[in-house]
This record gives sequence, C-alpha cells and structure tokens, in this order.
Amino acid sequence: MNSAERTHHWQQHIEHWRDTGLSGAAFCKQQSLSYHQFVYWRRKFESTDDAAATERVPTSGFARVTQVAASPLSDDLCSCPR
Repeated sequence: MNSAERTHHWQQHIEHWRDTGLSGAAFCKQQSLSYHQFVYWRRKFESTDDAAATERVPTSGFARVTQVAASPLSDDLCSCPR
C-alpha cells in the first residue's frame, strides 16, 4: 500500500468513526484496528483540518463581543463573604 492509499484508508476509517459516536478505543476494538495508529491518523487529519480552517478564515486579532442584559441580583443569590 503506497502513501496515498494508506492516507485514504485511514481517512475512511476516521470518517466512519465520527459517524458512529463510539469512543476511539471502542471503534478500534470493533474494527480490529490498532488504537495507536488510529490516534496518529486522527491527530494528523485534525491538524490538517485546523490548518485548512485557519487559511480560509482571516482573523483580525479581535474577538466579537456581545452584551447580555444584566439582571438585578438579590441578596439571597449572593454567596460572597460579608
């Protein structure tokens, strides 16, 4: 199996795992996969996904902040020392 085939093979497994909702260990046991290799490839694909997302979304260095209406606190809700 060459590098491209191996990448495709593990990409299919990772996508299938995401659809199952199982833990990684349970999925590997069910599919007779090496958990060590599964974690390696999962991290590899996650870092690739993160890099692609970073490239697509320009960041300005600022975060969007929204104001939430404040509600008055009553004395019985405050647990501050007096």
